[in-house]
This record gives sequence, C-alpha cells and structure tokens, in this order.
Amino acid sequence: MGGFGRDRTFISTHFTEVQNIKTTRLYFGAMERDGVELRVGDSVALQTCDEGRPFVGKIIAMWQDNLGEMMVTLCWFYRPSDLENIKTPYGVNELYLSKHTDDNSVATIQDK
Repeated sequence: MGGFGRDRTFISTHFTEVQNIKTTRLYFGAMERDGVELRVGDSVALQTCDEGRPFVGKIIAMWQDNLGEMMVTLCWFYRPSDLENIKTPYGVNELYLSKHTDDNSVATIQDK
C-alpha cells in the first residue's frame, strides 16, 4: 500500500448507527496507492462486479478501519442511464453528483 497521512491526519470517534457501536478512526488528507496520490476531493473510478463501466465517486474522507484497512467515504456520481425520468438534455459521458455516500475499501479504486 504505499505511504499515507501526508497532511490533515487526525483521530476521531465514529458512531455507526446500524451496528450501534463507537469506533475510533484515523483520518488522512492524502495517501499513495500503487504510485498514485489520492487526496480528499479527488474523483475516482471503482471496480464493478462485471466488466461494465466503472462506478465513479468523489472522495470526501479517507480513514483507516480498526483492522488497519484503508477506506474511503465516497459521494457517488450517476450517469443519465442510472436516473429515472431525466428531463434535461444530457451528453453521452455526462455525470451527476448525488448526495448518496458510502464507505469502500481503497483496494476497489482502479483509477483516478
């Protein structure tokens, strides 16, 4: 995994409502993975289960879980084909930033 934690490194307590537990997370502003620097605010492509187009998300947080795995919290982009009843004209490669967020392993990032 390369180095991480170049700037804005801090520890915070995180409460997970689903699991009803408190955990401590070590947050980072940047990290390096496979020779590529990833920073909070970067847009990244993630692997999909099939050979289709990758999922695209914007990194809003980077942190290390209790087991030492590097994780990212992503805000997802959607393609027009992902949206129902879209009424505005759109380009073939256009993406729409959503409010949908979730956590993913840094290992699933395939490109920046």
